[in-house]
Order: sequence, then structure tokens, then C-alpha cells
Amino acid sequence: DLRAEHSFNTDDIADIVIETYKVAVDVTGAFKNTTEDEAKFSTPYCVAAALLYGKITLAEFVPEVLAGEKLAKLAKCVHMYEDPQATSAFPGGRKAKVTIRMTDGRSYSKSIEATDDRPDYEAVERKFMALMQGRITEQRAQELRRIILDMDNVTQIGELTQLLK
Repeated sequence: DLRAEHSFNTDDIADIVIETYKVAVDVTGAFKNTTEDEAKFSTPYCVAAALLYGKITLAEFVPEVLAGEKLAKLAKCVHMYEDPQATSAFPGGRKAKVTIRMTDGRSYSKSIEATDDRPDYEAVERKFMALMQGRITEQRAQELRRIILDMDNVTQIGELTQLLK
């Protein structure tokens, strides 16, 4: 969101500070990019990839991207710190404040607060369709989406398994 709201070049970022709850800092706060799984649980990696590529999809976790020098350099600018207020609100609430500081002294901040674990279903559907792009036809992806959304009423799994072949 910050990159969309403000026009800046990632080469001009001095550092990125994320203040959030202790569990997030402890579990995801280190920069790791040796494997796809490590990178997926590395907030510095994911933040850097999102800023560089404008998205986080499976394409940002392929070996050549994992090994990217520009991404690693930007990820090393990400620093996570515990915010005691966010920690006290967790797990009932998840809070974070992100501040991007530029080399020229400008800075951009955004605070985020989530009070539950309910997913944004529209975002999940968009991500599903993006992940299917180039793997199966759009028509097949739409049909898969329809069946998955109606899973409670599916009596025969054959239609779904046929689409997954």
C-alpha cells in the first residue's frame, strides 16, 4: 500500500522498520532466503519482494528470485521490533506499524490492525486466479473456483479431481 500511495524508487530506501507483536518478530523477523519455505516465513524477504515486484506469488519464491542480490540487499534493510502494545493485544488483535525511511530523509508510515482471523475472501479468490494463471486455462480456473466455493454441496468429488488433472 505504501508504494502505491507514494512514488519512490526502492533503491532510495534507507531502511524499513516494522513494529509488531513479539510472536511475529520471533517467528518471521529474520531474513532467510536459502529455501522457498524459509523465505515464505521471512517477513524481511516478503516485504522486499513485495516492494520490488509489486506482489507476492509463487513466482517470487523460485530459486533465481531467492538468490537475487537486489532483493537480498533490500531485505537486509528491514528491521522488526516488538511493540509492547501489539504484544498485549495478541492473539485477539494483530497490530503492526511499517515505516519506510528514504535516503533523502522522507519517510512513509502505515499502521495496520486486524481483530480477527477471517480472510478477505475477495483477496483469496484474486490470489487463487493469479496462481492458476499460466498453469490452466482461465475457464478451467473459474470452474475450479466455482466448485471449491460450493464445496459444502459437492456430493461427487470426481468433477473436482478431473479439473485438477
